[in-house]
Amino acid sequence: MLFRSGYSWSEESSTRQAAADIGELVRAMLLSVVLIFLLMGVLFESVILPLSILVTILFALLGAVWSLALFAGKADPLSIIGLVILCGVVVKNGVVLLDYIGRLRETGMSREAAIREGVRIRMRPIFMTAACSFMGLLPMAVLGDQTEGISYKGLSIAVAGGLAFSTVFTAVAVPLAYTFADDLARWGRALAQRITQAG
Repeated sequence: MLFRSGYSWSEESSTRQAAADIGELVRAMLLSVVLIFLLMGVLFESVILPLSILVTILFALLGAVWSLALFAGKADPLSIIGLVILCGVVVKNGVVLLDYIGRLRETGMSREAAIREGVRIRMRPIFMTAACSFMGLLPMAVLGDQTEGISYKGLSIAVAGGLAFSTVFTAVAVPLAYTFADDLARWGRALAQRITQAG
C-alpha cells in the first residue's frame, strides 16, 4: 500500500521473520564448515585428508534431522544453532582417530594395519566421551519444553541425536573415507611426478 512517493507499508509476520533467522543460521553453519575445513587443512598439511573428517559432519547432520523429525516434530532457530554447535563437536572424533592413524603410519605400519589399530585403540575413548555428552543433554531433551519461556528441547535433541549417530558411524565411515582420500592423494602425487618428469 502506497502513502506518498518514497513511502510504503507492508505487514511482517513472525513466520517470515523466523524463516529469515533460520536462513542466517544456515549460512553461519556453512561458514563454520568452511572454517573447520581450512583449519584441518593447515593442521594435517593436506587439502584432501580433511575431507575424510568432514564425513562426520554429514552423518551428524543426518542424525540431527532424523532426531528432530522423530522427537521434536520441527526445526526451530535454536535447533539450527544446535547444528552449528554440532559441526564443531563431531569433527573431534575424526581428528582424534586420523591423527592416531597417521602417527602409526609414520612408524612404518601399513595403512590397513594402522587403521585397524587406530580404530581398536581410539574408538573406546571416543564412545565414552560421546556417551557422557549424550547423557548430559538427555534431561534437557526430555524436559526442555516443560519450562516457561524459551524451549531448548530442539537444540538438545539436534545435538544429542547428531552426536550419537555420527559417533556410531565414525568407526566405519571415517576410515573408509580416509582410504579413498589417501588413494586420491597418492594418485595426485604420482600424476604431479609424471608431469614434472615429462616437462
